[in-house]
Amino acid sequence: MLATYRLRRRVFVASRWPMTVLAAGTIAIFALSTRYLVLWRSPDGHCAVSVGRGQVGVFMFQRDVLINVVKGRELRPSGIYRLGSARGIDWGFVLRHDFRHDDVRMPLWLPAACAVVAASVFWFVSRQRSDDTVPRCAICGYNLTGNVSGVCPECGTPVPPTGNAKREGTF
Repeated sequence: MLATYRLRRRVFVASRWPMTVLAAGTIAIFALSTRYLVLWRSPDGHCAVSVGRGQVGVFMFQRDVLINVVKGRELRPSGIYRLGSARGIDWGFVLRHDFRHDDVRMPLWLPAACAVVAASVFWFVSRQRSDDTVPRCAICGYNLTGNVSGVCPECGTPVPPTGNAKREGTF
């Protein structure tokens, strides 16, 4: 148990900076997506992935509809486009299915918020100090302060005397 606690603590300490960088990156992507649209279109034009207006989206077009749409107007090619200031941020999920296309969009604030919460937890847990001066059972990690029996009351493991009884004021 004690070894598991120490291992968890080591993992949290080692992971706090990568989690912080991940949180900062997702916040930066969200902030940039409010001003720019990044669009990638598959070579055949049936699939598109976009990041813009605070969302990431995947679009699938039907073949016959794609031909009609192309005849009517030019499809925007892959690239980075600046969004006008009149465009707002889409804060919610969009799941749309109709005869022309399938549209799935997820707001980017959600992974950004989750990354910030996770980084905060990693920093909090890694900053907690364990009191190594407190005697603990080597098997289960039970606090043995004041124990004079020589046996761990939690798991029954024999514990060598450490002289804690004198320190606690018991003779």
